Amino acid sequence: MSHDSKFIFYERISNEISLWSTETQKELENRFVHDNSVVEVLVTKDNKYIFTGTDNGILYKWGLQDMQIKIKV
Repeated sequence: MSHDSKFIFYERISNEISLWSTETQKELENRFVHDNSVVEVLVTKDNKYIFTGTDNGILYKWGLQDMQIKIKV
């Protein structure tokens, strides 16, 4: 969940993190797509980025505003 409680992040379809808006009570259309199954999701305190980790050891940094990968290591 985001620190401001506006979004809930969850893996709905394998390899994708979806967002649920607590304000509208609806799933957002944008998703964070990964190459492998996601095993960890962390949100920065300012709610600008999320970090996701996959079962193959890849770490992603995503921008919450544009839903784009910022770093993949």
